[in-house]
Amino acid sequence: MSNRQLPKLLLPSPSAWAKLILDLGAVTEQARHDAERDGEPIELLQPEGVLLAFMAFLKAEPMLAQTGADEALLPLLVSVRELAEGGNPSLLRPFVKGRPRKGYDAAFAIGMAARAMNELMKAGERPEIAAGKVAKALKQGAPDQFSKITKATIKNWRNRCLEGDGAPIEEGAVKHFNATIPPELGQTHAEIAASLLIILSTPAKPTDRA
Repeated sequence: MSNRQLPKLLLPSPSAWAKLILDLGAVTEQARHDAERDGEPIELLQPEGVLLAFMAFLKAEPMLAQTGADEALLPLLVSVRELAEGGNPSLLRPFVKGRPRKGYDAAFAIGMAARAMNELMKAGERPEIAAGKVAKALKQGAPDQFSKITKATIKNWRNRCLEGDGAPIEEGAVKHFNATIPPELGQTHAEIAASLLIILSTPAKPTDRA
């Protein structure tokens, strides 16, 4: 069905598009100001604001919100924030021809999986059910890495992350587990858990392009 055939009420209004353009302009100006103040490259500060503006636009429009388009940007938002903090997110690493990237950074996967289980339990899920949901998400997102992941492993990751720094677990996992969750990912434990499961279940497919 073409745009001409869609009911006008379902399409973003001219004022909605205008607001998005104004928001993007404001984001760029704020990023420029912050970059000058903090001595940081604007390239590290601007992407997050742009993504948030687009996500707010997608979520505010009924037709677009129904597609879950804003949720599809969650993994990218998390990766952009990790990059700005000096991390090396797997989603944004360059591809090497002949050596395709597969799956997730181990520390990120472990930390986020443990956090997802923790949030599910705080929302009222039993440990067994929570661990099962996280394991299922990982199998969908990176089957090459986690096709044999078990609920027991997820539980162990959570327990280790709860021990804090120095725990016998992948270096960096505890940092991801304790990371501040952006409000865009949810306000309640259930909402945060749902967003983390989306991120973990988003396929990190390999490619042979340079």
